[in-house]
Amino acid sequence: HPGVGVAVLKTNRPVLLQMDRTPDFQAFGARAPFHASWELSHEDTGKIISMNQEVYQNVGTDMLGFSQASSVNCYNIPHAQLHCKGVITNLPCNTWMRAPGDFEGAFIMETIMEQVARAVSREPVEVQELNMVP
Repeated sequence: HPGVGVAVLKTNRPVLLQMDRTPDFQAFGARAPFHASWELSHEDTGKIISMNQEVYQNVGTDMLGFSQASSVNCYNIPHAQLHCKGVITNLPCNTWMRAPGDFEGAFIMETIMEQVARAVSREPVEVQELNMVP
């Protein structure tokens, strides 16, 4: 930022510049787009018995941006099959960040928990607690 250089020269002291991540995301993109689908079986209580999860990530022009987004998060799901595939497209690669795919994997699992809760007419928190790792 040019204003920092001017401030340093004027004051003859170090100057702290704090920026948020908004300019980074505007200039370089955002998190990679994902598409998720799943099939699962559950008991009437909401306890998930098995799950097959397919996740596709748009990695742009290069597989170097690929991150694993399939996850069971903090849940104990027996017979879980997780598949995450990177798809090369004609779009630019997205921004590098810490823990790529973790947020997306957690979001997918929480969406699944809410779907199961609706199917068994229970509150999502009850289904979450029922499926949580002991």
